[in-house]
Amino acid sequence: MHPPGAHLSPVSRPGDDAANYVEQTNEHGYIISGQVDFNHWDDADGILIKTDENGDTLWTKIDTSAFAYHNAQQTADGGYILSASYMIPDPDGTGSGQSRRRVIKTDSSGNSIWTKYFENHAIGWGSTIC
Repeated sequence: MHPPGAHLSPVSRPGDDAANYVEQTNEHGYIISGQVDFNHWDDADGILIKTDENGDTLWTKIDTSAFAYHNAQQTADGGYILSASYMIPDPDGTGSGQSRRRVIKTDSSGNSIWTKYFENHAIGWGSTIC
């Protein structure tokens, strides 16, 4: 078993589905952040999964505006704060676009409360929230 807050090597399968981060919650369950690709193309979506202590899914949130969720931490109010990446198109319409970062705060059910966008390329791909 990985310790709480373990960074995992992404576990990929066809379609680029991956669990990027697992954190044990105050309720002894787990919050899992990652990406899921339903159409098996280069168009993944961010995914946030909350489980109970046995690993049974309590809820799942999929964000079609995010390419991936990288890191999730439970906050004092029982909600979550997570880092995410999203793609913006290349200005000239060529290439696959440019990756940007954002931070999302959710309530305890994974519903978004606010989002902060970062346009700085210096923020790394797997940005961690401490």
